[in-house]
Amino acid sequence: MNIFDYFTIYGTRVSIVRTTLILILLLILSSFDLASAQRITYESLRMRPDIPNAFVDYHIVPATGQHGYVLVTTFRMGYDYMEFRRSQQGGFSAEPHVRMNIFKEGTSPSERLSGEPFIREVWNQTITVEEYEKTGSRNHYVQSLIERTIEPGKYHLTTELSPRSGSPSSPPSQSRQRRSPRSAAERPSPSLSSMVTIPEPGDTSKAFFYLLEHSEDVSSARSIPLLNFGRNTLFGEDHSALIWIPEKKEGHTYVLEIDQLRIRRGDTTHVRQVFSDTLDHEKMLSGYRHRITENKNKVMLQLDSSESTTGRYYLVSIPNSRFENAHFKMRLKHSPPESAAITLAEKVYFNLWLNMPVSLLNLDIAVEMMEFIMDSDAHRTMRRASSSDKEQKFRAFWKERDPDPETEYNPLMVEYFRRIDEAYDRFTTPQVRGFESDQGKVFLRNGEPDRKERVLPPGQPAREIWHYGSRRFVFEATTGFGDYRLVEQR
Repeated sequence: MNIFDYFTIYGTRVSIVRTTLILILLLILSSFDLASAQRITYESLRMRPDIPNAFVDYHIVPATGQHGYVLVTTFRMGYDYMEFRRSQQGGFSAEPHVRMNIFKEGTSPSERLSGEPFIREVWNQTITVEEYEKTGSRNHYVQSLIERTIEPGKYHLTTELSPRSGSPSSPPSQSRQRRSPRSAAERPSPSLSSMVTIPEPGDTSKAFFYLLEHSEDVSSARSIPLLNFGRNTLFGEDHSALIWIPEKKEGHTYVLEIDQLRIRRGDTTHVRQVFSDTLDHEKMLSGYRHRITENKNKVMLQLDSSESTTGRYYLVSIPNSRFENAHFKMRLKHSPPESAAITLAEKVYFNLWLNMPVSLLNLDIAVEMMEFIMDSDAHRTMRRASSSDKEQKFRAFWKERDPDPETEYNPLMVEYFRRIDEAYDRFTTPQVRGFESDQGKVFLRNGEPDRKERVLPPGQPAREIWHYGSRRFVFEATTGFGDYRLVEQR
């Protein structure tokens, strides 16, 4: 895709997007404190500590064929989080480890650290891959779950994920060297620590949410993948929420609300309501019992036909692509006739932007990278503006070129800044940063070529020819270390 096909600069149309308010806040917050202490560069942003590509959460589901409930811990770990070692059988292997501990209510923090839990469940598995490149992939992962039927009561749940076998605090084994600034052994292990209340049988005061991949009809699908990104949804992507209500009461009103929150230094502030839906009694499903299963490396919510349950189900489509990159609270309210509303369930989560392009972590760097799509005078003015003016100009620039103002996430902006990162990775040499090279600039404008040719003329430097339909760009090697200059285009 030629990203310069959507708005006019130098007589050429270029494709860009607006940014969101929360993104602007992130850019500013990340720049004004650090910039005073040291100059932030694109390279220094790339060296920031990795956020572990591993997620964990828990769910409560009715026990199948009996009264009571099952506590289910679900998790997801990317290959780049694991520690792979060369296998004697060939290829590479890793042994990720998950430990779920359940303590009775009243257990002190010190007892939870040193004492034996009331219940302990462990998961481990050997992951094998043939290609070295997959051992650092963020796009390959393992998903699974641990479950345990548990008596009603209050408990303290802790779940720890580790990239290697043994306890999360055990010494690291000899593993391949990571390309990231910190090895998997040095990065913090994701964990979950939470108070859990298991309801008494027949308790109708508690409902449960399950965040699912987007689905229009749960009754026909019967099996829908959980999002399984811990206590996160995915910024820019719509999803669904399945609500389980233990008992539907005629004449009662059920309302699902989602509020945006601002959480800073332990203080939580309500920002605004972003979604509200009154549940339609006619669309509630009955005659099912749900469970959570693992199937082909996916964690699924499964609906099974059952005559022994009184619960009701309601599937809601959540327009998450309209929501900001921020914290939210989902809440189900139940209003009996002529009575005050009662909260049956609530869940706080973060709308996570996975794999955010590096430049968007800092306003100054994002503006710097816009030199390839802006008039030089306008770009110079934006770079020299004060912090507040720079924010306004940055926001106005992208808003003017927003192709879909109904959503907060704009894939065209993401694509441009993603190409900045990819150009740096692929074309950087000791002489030049990748996005400033001739090949990098062509890649920024046009993306991946339809095909490439490598030519070795006798007695002349090597050449690469990139084809885009009927157009082609010819690059000539200059140093023998990956440096190429554009010598012809047509």
